[in-house]
Amino acid sequence: MTTTTTTTTFAGARALVTGATGFLGANLVRGLLDAGAEVHVILRATSDRWRLADVIDRVQLHEADLTDLEGLQRAVDRAAPQLVLHSAATHGHPTTRDSRQLHLRESVLGSVNLFECLRERADCRTLHI
Repeated sequence: MTTTTTTTTFAGARALVTGATGFLGANLVRGLLDAGAEVHVILRATSDRWRLADVIDRVQLHEADLTDLEGLQRAVDRAAPQLVLHSAATHGHPTTRDSRQLHLRESVLGSVNLFECLRERADCRTLHI
């Protein structure tokens, strides 16, 4: 996609990014901002925001945990996105049974909850990365 197409596609769009404190998510946020989108991000209260430090004042922050359906629904409703870029995932490589279970729970349940929150938003496009 060329820069012109990207700018035209996202200019003025309300975009919601999950996983915004990760490498991929933070760069998605920057690209959307550069394209003229109104960017909203969902972050856990405990998220380290250093990757967003240079753009934090240009985005709308919504604190929620993807595994908390009610809190997530409130954040999605406040953002009212037209586009969702879902890049949230746990990091690292789980080495124990318990850590693998937690990894699976956060990744799968978080995605299911997000899609449930977006179910009634027919005008919202979603990309799961």
